[in-house]
Amino acid sequence: MAAALVQSSPTATQASATTITTTFPSAPTSNNLLIGNIHTRSSTLTNPTGFTTAISVLNGTNNDILRQAFKVSDGSETSQQWTGMEGSGADTIACAHEFSGMETSSVEDQEASAAFTSPGGTSRQVGPTSAASQNEVVYIAALGLRGAAISAESVNNGYTLVGNGDVAGSTHLLDAYKIVTDGAAGDVTFSWTTTSVNMGLIQGYKTAAGGGGSVASGALSATGTGTATFAGAALAASALNSAGTSTMSAVGAAIASGALNAEGVGMMEMVGASTGAASGDFSMSGEAGVDWVGQQVGGEVVEEVPPPDERGGPGASPGGDPWKRSSARRRKRLKGDDEELLEALRQVAPDIIIHYRKIH
Repeated sequence: MAAALVQSSPTATQASATTITTTFPSAPTSNNLLIGNIHTRSSTLTNPTGFTTAISVLNGTNNDILRQAFKVSDGSETSQQWTGMEGSGADTIACAHEFSGMETSSVEDQEASAAFTSPGGTSRQVGPTSAASQNEVVYIAALGLRGAAISAESVNNGYTLVGNGDVAGSTHLLDAYKIVTDGAAGDVTFSWTTTSVNMGLIQGYKTAAGGGGSVASGALSATGTGTATFAGAALAASALNSAGTSTMSAVGAAIASGALNAEGVGMMEMVGASTGAASGDFSMSGEAGVDWVGQQVGGEVVEEVPPPDERGGPGASPGGDPWKRSSARRRKRLKGDDEELLEALRQVAPDIIIHYRKIH
């Protein structure tokens, strides 16, 4: 499925901190990706239990750390505690985010950092990173500022500001995210009022295979039992080829076509705005056309044979689709059990147009 921000913790703040804790509104879901950002006026810092540092920026002269860490959730991390800060003067801000639809191993993609700068300014570009290693990536950026009260915080390039906190109006943390679907580099500019010294970072994270805002095509081949799911804002084509029992699910705002080819099952085509689901023998809803050829359907075998037009027999029509005949005329070619099969299919999915070449 496509990546999504599930929830964010309220921004936690602590003056002269030795520890600080962020807490999600609800327990995270197992295998979702947790991201924590922190800015502390301390030269020492320990990550929450189980979190791995993705990227860290240190200003050794003035004892500042800006860090981002991550963990694949086991479902128990409602709270995350950072420890090891120096206490006196270690003003600290932290926040956390949960994302679904992410990889669960080798999660990191491209990254970039912006070193501490003084005398500072009222905007700071973080990035660009190198181009992403795959089309869909979640970028998380953070900026640590200090020296003055700020306001009117904003970000550009389609990023969303999701974290904004300060201690005593002088130590700040801003963080933002963006989900890209074209493999673009991570690049964002933070802006605010009042000149402040600052440093920044940005890290990309890989989404799970199969997700994407635009999926041109997808295919899964399997011997035996297989399942394929494709999701995206635009799904051009998807196919599952299997010898045995198979399932295909296609989800998207626009599904151009989908095909399921399986030994003993047949071929299903969905064209245009259509949705389909297989349950029992067969069921479908939506505006769709279905064509079964050469496979078993409800106990009958459908075979492709030349239509009357191609054989030069009765019913030939010059030009157009030779199968676009009236329902009454098609029924004349069906006898006995075939007529019952047709009626059963119409009861299951009355909106489906069914083309039969020949039924035995």
